[in-house]
Amino acid sequence: MITLDDKQKKEFKKTIMLAVSFLLIAPVMYLTIIIFVLQPAAQLKPAQDILLYILIIVALLLPIAHKIVRKVQIINFKNGSQTGMTIASLYTVLSIINFAMVESIYIFGYIAYILTSEMFNYLIFSIIAICWSVISWPRRVKFEKFLTEMEPYGK
Repeated sequence: MITLDDKQKKEFKKTIMLAVSFLLIAPVMYLTIIIFVLQPAAQLKPAQDILLYILIIVALLLPIAHKIVRKVQIINFKNGSQTGMTIASLYTVLSIINFAMVESIYIFGYIAYILTSEMFNYLIFSIIAICWSVISWPRRVKFEKFLTEMEPYGK
Protein backbone atom coordinates (compact mmCIF):
# COMPACT_ATOMS: atom_id res chain seq x y z
CA MET A 1 0.00 0.00 0.00
CA ILE A 2 1.44 3.33 -1.04
CA THR A 3 1.06 6.54 0.89
CA LEU A 4 -1.25 9.03 -0.76
CA ASP A 5 -0.68 12.74 -0.47
CA ASP A 6 -3.56 15.08 0.39
CA LYS A 7 -4.38 15.87 -3.25
CA GLN A 8 -4.54 12.19 -4.14
CA LYS A 9 -6.73 11.40 -1.11
CA LYS A 10 -9.06 14.24 -2.05
CA GLU A 11 -9.24 13.04 -5.68
CA PHE A 12 -10.00 9.47 -4.60
CA LYS A 13 -12.75 10.67 -2.22
CA LYS A 14 -14.22 12.68 -5.10
CA THR A 15 -14.18 9.53 -7.25
CA ILE A 16 -16.00 7.59 -4.52
CA MET A 17 -18.67 10.30 -4.23
CA LEU A 18 -19.15 10.27 -8.00
CA ALA A 19 -19.50 6.47 -7.90
CA VAL A 20 -22.19 6.78 -5.23
CA SER A 21 -24.12 9.31 -7.30
CA PHE A 22 -23.77 7.49 -10.64
CA LEU A 23 -24.01 3.89 -9.49
CA LEU A 24 -26.30 4.07 -6.45
CA ILE A 25 -28.40 7.23 -6.25
CA ALA A 26 -29.27 7.59 -9.96
CA PRO A 27 -30.51 3.98 -10.40
CA VAL A 28 -32.67 4.26 -7.29
CA MET A 29 -34.08 7.50 -8.67
CA TYR A 30 -34.89 5.81 -12.02
CA LEU A 31 -36.62 2.92 -10.27
CA THR A 32 -38.61 5.31 -8.08
CA ILE A 33 -39.79 7.23 -11.14
CA ILE A 34 -40.79 3.99 -12.86
CA ILE A 35 -42.73 2.74 -9.85
CA PHE A 36 -44.45 5.93 -8.73
CA VAL A 37 -44.59 8.38 -11.63
CA LEU A 38 -44.22 6.87 -15.06
CA GLN A 39 -47.16 5.72 -17.10
CA PRO A 40 -46.10 3.30 -19.86
CA ALA A 41 -46.59 4.35 -23.47
CA ALA A 42 -48.61 2.51 -26.05
CA GLN A 43 -46.92 -0.70 -27.07
CA LEU A 44 -45.19 -0.95 -30.42
CA LYS A 45 -44.83 -4.71 -30.49
CA PRO A 46 -42.74 -5.39 -33.64
CA ALA A 47 -40.29 -2.53 -33.11
CA GLN A 48 -39.95 -2.90 -29.35
CA ASP A 49 -38.54 -6.42 -29.51
CA ILE A 50 -35.83 -5.39 -31.95
CA LEU A 51 -35.03 -2.29 -29.92
CA LEU A 52 -34.86 -4.34 -26.73
CA TYR A 53 -32.34 -6.75 -28.26
CA ILE A 54 -30.26 -3.90 -29.68
CA LEU A 55 -30.16 -2.18 -26.30
CA ILE A 56 -29.14 -5.40 -24.54
CA ILE A 57 -26.30 -5.94 -27.03
CA VAL A 58 -25.12 -2.34 -26.62
CA ALA A 59 -25.29 -2.67 -22.81
CA LEU A 60 -23.15 -5.79 -22.93
CA LEU A 61 -20.61 -4.16 -25.27
CA LEU A 62 -20.21 -0.88 -23.36
CA PRO A 63 -17.29 -2.18 -21.27
CA ILE A 64 -15.37 -2.82 -24.49
CA ALA A 65 -16.06 0.76 -25.57
CA HIS A 66 -14.84 1.94 -22.16
CA LYS A 67 -11.55 0.06 -22.60
CA ILE A 68 -11.00 1.79 -25.94
CA VAL A 69 -11.76 5.25 -24.50
CA ARG A 70 -9.53 4.50 -21.51
CA LYS A 71 -6.59 3.53 -23.75
CA VAL A 72 -7.00 6.67 -25.85
CA GLN A 73 -7.09 8.87 -22.72
CA ILE A 74 -3.99 7.18 -21.27
CA ILE A 75 -2.10 7.53 -24.57
CA ASN A 76 -3.02 11.22 -24.69
CA PHE A 77 -1.85 11.64 -21.10
CA LYS A 78 1.46 9.87 -21.81
CA ASN A 79 2.01 12.07 -24.87
CA GLY A 80 1.48 15.16 -22.74
CA SER A 81 -1.56 16.42 -24.62
CA GLN A 82 -3.57 16.68 -21.39
CA THR A 83 -1.48 19.36 -19.78
CA GLY A 84 -2.09 20.29 -16.19
CA MET A 85 -3.79 16.99 -15.38
CA THR A 86 -2.39 14.91 -12.55
CA ILE A 87 -2.44 11.12 -12.52
CA ALA A 88 -5.07 11.20 -9.77
CA SER A 89 -7.31 13.52 -11.79
CA LEU A 90 -6.85 11.29 -14.85
CA TYR A 91 -8.12 8.39 -12.73
CA THR A 92 -11.16 10.49 -11.77
CA VAL A 93 -11.86 11.40 -15.40
CA LEU A 94 -11.59 7.76 -16.48
CA SER A 95 -13.89 6.78 -13.60
CA ILE A 96 -16.49 9.37 -14.60
CA ILE A 97 -16.49 8.02 -18.15
CA ASN A 98 -16.90 4.50 -16.83
CA PHE A 99 -19.68 5.49 -14.41
CA ALA A 100 -21.52 7.31 -17.19
CA MET A 101 -21.38 4.21 -19.38
CA VAL A 102 -22.68 2.04 -16.54
CA GLU A 103 -25.44 4.53 -15.80
CA SER A 104 -26.43 4.53 -19.46
CA ILE A 105 -27.30 0.84 -19.05
CA TYR A 106 -29.88 1.84 -16.44
CA ILE A 107 -31.20 4.43 -18.87
CA PHE A 108 -31.49 1.73 -21.55
CA GLY A 109 -33.65 -0.23 -19.12
CA TYR A 110 -35.68 2.88 -18.47
CA ILE A 111 -36.28 3.27 -22.21
CA ALA A 112 -37.14 -0.41 -22.54
CA TYR A 113 -39.71 -0.05 -19.77
CA ILE A 114 -41.25 3.02 -21.37
CA LEU A 115 -41.60 1.23 -24.70
CA THR A 116 -42.80 -2.14 -23.42
CA SER A 117 -44.42 -1.30 -20.07
CA GLU A 118 -42.85 -4.49 -18.70
CA MET A 119 -40.87 -4.18 -15.47
CA PHE A 120 -38.95 -7.35 -16.40
CA ASN A 121 -37.22 -5.49 -19.22
CA TYR A 122 -36.01 -2.83 -16.79
CA LEU A 123 -34.79 -5.55 -14.44
CA ILE A 124 -32.71 -7.20 -17.21
CA PHE A 125 -30.78 -3.98 -17.69
CA SER A 126 -30.56 -3.40 -13.95
CA ILE A 127 -28.91 -6.77 -13.45
CA ILE A 128 -26.39 -6.04 -16.21
CA ALA A 129 -25.70 -2.59 -14.74
CA ILE A 130 -25.35 -3.90 -11.19
CA CYS A 131 -22.75 -6.41 -12.38
CA TRP A 132 -20.78 -3.64 -14.11
CA SER A 133 -21.21 -1.39 -11.07
CA VAL A 134 -19.57 -3.97 -8.83
CA ILE A 135 -16.72 -4.40 -11.30
CA SER A 136 -16.36 -0.63 -11.83
CA TRP A 137 -16.57 0.45 -8.20
CA PRO A 138 -13.45 2.48 -7.32
CA ARG A 139 -11.25 0.72 -4.81
CA ARG A 140 -8.18 2.12 -3.15
CA VAL A 141 -6.14 -0.85 -4.44
CA LYS A 142 -7.13 -0.02 -8.04
CA PHE A 143 -6.35 3.65 -7.44
CA GLU A 144 -2.91 2.89 -6.01
CA LYS A 145 -2.13 0.45 -8.83
CA PHE A 146 -3.10 3.10 -11.39
CA LEU A 147 -0.91 5.71 -9.65
CA THR A 148 2.03 3.31 -9.61
CA GLU A 149 1.64 2.32 -13.28
CA MET A 150 1.30 5.90 -14.47
CA GLU A 151 3.96 7.43 -12.20
CA PRO A 152 6.69 7.53 -14.89
CA TYR A 153 4.40 9.59 -17.17
CA GLY A 154 3.16 12.38 -14.95
CA LYS A 155 2.82 14.01 -11.60
